[in-house]
Amino acid sequence: MRWDPDGDGVPSEGNEDAYSVAFPVTDEGSVCPSDTTCTGYELTSDLDFDTDGSGDANDADDFWNDGAGWTPIGGYAAVLEGNGHTISNLYINRPSSSGVGLFSSISINSQGTNGQVRRLGLEGVDVTGGFVVGALSGISDSSISASYATGTVSGLRTVGGLVGINTDRTISGSFAAGTVSAYQGMVGGLVGINRYGKISGSYAAGTVRGGAYVGGLVGYICNGTITASYAVGAVSSSDFFVGREDYFGAAGAFGGLAGINDGGSISASYYDSDVSSLAVAVGSSNEASCGAIDGTETATAGAEGKTTTELTAPTGYTGPFSDWNVDMDNADGDDDPSTGGDDPWNFGGSDDYPTIAFERLREREKLTALYQATDGENWTNNDNWLSDRPLDEWHGVTTVSDRVTYLDLSNNGLSGALPAGLGELAQLKSLWLGGNQLTGPIPPELSNLEHLTSLNLSNNGLSGPIPPELGSLGQLYSLNLNGNALSGAVPPELGNLGRLQGLHLYFNDLSGPLPRSLAGLEQLYSLWFNATGLCAPANAGFQDWLGSVADVRGDTCADQQLLMALYDATDGDNWTNNDNWGSDQPLDEWHGVTADADGRVTHLSLRDNGLSGSLPAALGELDRLQVLSLDRNSLSGPIPPELGDLSSLTRLAMNRNQLSGEIPDELQNLENLSVLGLARNDLSGSLPAGLGSLSGLTKLSLHDNTALSGPLPSGFTGLANLQRLAVANSGICAPDTEAFGGWLDTVPDKPGGVPTCE
Repeated sequence: MRWDPDGDGVPSEGNEDAYSVAFPVTDEGSVCPSDTTCTGYELTSDLDFDTDGSGDANDADDFWNDGAGWTPIGGYAAVLEGNGHTISNLYINRPSSSGVGLFSSISINSQGTNGQVRRLGLEGVDVTGGFVVGALSGISDSSISASYATGTVSGLRTVGGLVGINTDRTISGSFAAGTVSAYQGMVGGLVGINRYGKISGSYAAGTVRGGAYVGGLVGYICNGTITASYAVGAVSSSDFFVGREDYFGAAGAFGGLAGINDGGSISASYYDSDVSSLAVAVGSSNEASCGAIDGTETATAGAEGKTTTELTAPTGYTGPFSDWNVDMDNADGDDDPSTGGDDPWNFGGSDDYPTIAFERLREREKLTALYQATDGENWTNNDNWLSDRPLDEWHGVTTVSDRVTYLDLSNNGLSGALPAGLGELAQLKSLWLGGNQLTGPIPPELSNLEHLTSLNLSNNGLSGPIPPELGSLGQLYSLNLNGNALSGAVPPELGNLGRLQGLHLYFNDLSGPLPRSLAGLEQLYSLWFNATGLCAPANAGFQDWLGSVADVRGDTCADQQLLMALYDATDGDNWTNNDNWGSDQPLDEWHGVTADADGRVTHLSLRDNGLSGSLPAALGELDRLQVLSLDRNSLSGPIPPELGDLSSLTRLAMNRNQLSGEIPDELQNLENLSVLGLARNDLSGSLPAGLGSLSGLTKLSLHDNTALSGPLPSGFTGLANLQRLAVANSGICAPDTEAFGGWLDTVPDKPGGVPTCE
């Protein structure tokens, strides 16, 4: 795979193996974030451009390119969802090039769609270019959010720590930290030129150095806006401009926040840097047309200077900050920053400058996304939602230290699908959304809520499987999913929820036996799985544990339920013959099933019957099964180790499928087994040594599994009844010992022979 973001059929330069891991691509050629529809890529792991791990960029790195480093990607017009991952040690040394950065430009595609970069970190960059240089992109005509860059960025002119030129679009919730310099001018800690663009909820920290139009945050504002942002660090002139006041027709034009503001506006922002002995709070600047750069309007035009004491004493929206609760995302739709405030500031103590409350802002963003995704306008109660009120005054929201900890919107008329962004409410302890009309899947991203103790999604219309990822919610004590349309098996990962006290799954389309891993839930008090296709395993260990659970609602598995788990897992609707499966007819009348006088399944023969998919663990609960014959189907995936529980099994035949993985050690427990047929699959690894203990084995067929390997276990010499041993066209061999050779000679049928191990 080669990265081809602009879709022109010409792969961009880079390491294809690294990108195949970090940017997995679908058959259609793109990957989208799980909660959106888009064209683009999703970063699924961290990347490090120091590929040899030396700590320096050098000719041993994959992106060295004869010292020029990474080749900037031009014309990117798609989504890049970073998922909070980082790209480390980006190295570029192209001092004669224009448009330099990870991207040369992020722009609009031929369909008029803007590129987007979200939640991406660039750490330890070393980027040098000519004109228009930024760590992320030289030019950005796109939306950039929740992204950052650290390190060193330099160039001749128009240089920013994150972006060289921001044109028409937004940069929000982002920052740059490090050293930014331009030999000539128009250099800013975050952005070189902000042309008709909007910067909000962002900051720059570090050293900014240039000839003219040098700003701690932005070098040159051309009809752009800065809202709720700040800059800290040193701003200074390079030696190039000493005595060269006429170079740009101006004598410097430096500013702690912006070097020059031509026709733009600055609100609810400040700087604290070495360009002034005072920290300066900046209000809206003078209006002007964006024309020639004349150096007459600086970042402090029309602003009143404030002392450090004045800027650190308030701990809220008072004094100089009384009008700083501004609207950054225009969620209320009126384009007025003075209404619909987003509470962007964290004021800290009385000795602190205010800082951007990134986490809180993102929580407000995620709640807004929930409102929009679930028809918030028609909720039963949506008091204060999307208003400028503190989040804990929004109906159903509780906060601690400005972070959302409880969200209770039960019986509130929510409809639509849950957004994956709920998984980013990092301090959430309780999520109650029961009694609504929610549809679609349960977002697996909820597994990121590591502090969650109670999850109630009951009585909705949620569908699809229970995400196995929920098994990582180690603090969870209550999980209520009853009254939905959830399907499939209960994931065994739920057995990891060691603190779980209540598990309610009733009234769903779930099927199969409960996973035996649940028996490890020692604190479970209430388990409801009635009115589903679920059942409790009949084995003694699970039943003993079930007896310790005070409140159990559901039945022990019947063979009908176990068979239907197989039917559902292997596309039973499309079997060649599925007569009577799922009906009320006796099991003896289901195609391929034989039952004893008690109605228990003893034989299951579905040879050449069009089964596809993976075998369910439920088969291991058919404890009277003697024959399992599934030859000549299209079964895939691993052999369930639970088949080792079929203590009555005499014949296990699954030849000519696509089964993969290793042969489970648990098959050594099938002490009554006479025939084991696993030939012509995709099995791999070595044979379990315990197979040598199956003293009743008469036929063993493993041929045409090319990835099987290693010697036959020495214990095979105890298989005195073995009549057929087929291992041809595999990597299996016979130990080169006299004892093993003597035993092998007693096996009469060895089609294709058994090679001796070298």
